[in-house]
Amino acid sequence: MTTEGQRRHDHSSAAPGAPTDRRQPDHASVALGAPPGPAQPIREVRRSPLPGSPGAAETTFCDRCGRPLADSGHDTCVQARLLEPPRFCQTCRRRMIVQVTPTGWTASCVEHGTIAG
Repeated sequence: MTTEGQRRHDHSSAAPGAPTDRRQPDHASVALGAPPGPAQPIREVRRSPLPGSPGAAETTFCDRCGRPLADSGHDTCVQARLLEPPRFCQTCRRRMIVQVTPTGWTASCVEHGTIAG
């Protein structure tokens, strides 16, 4: 004799040979049969030299809009940069990864490293 609870959880209606447990594994590699690998190494964060210091790359792009500094019209960028972190790398014009915290900000270029403010 079966109870109501047993009937609700009865998986006998599944096809023969089909798995009856529908829960997914916690780790994708377990599902694929691959053993878990070693942890990924932490990437080293490089600091860019200060502008004007030896070893510093030439600044050619606006760090707010990404346009060449030789272009005119960066007055709004200068005003905005008083309150905002940079968005573009001044050397290569790449969009930077910016993280703002209550105590400051960091901006990272994949080629030229991290600056903080």
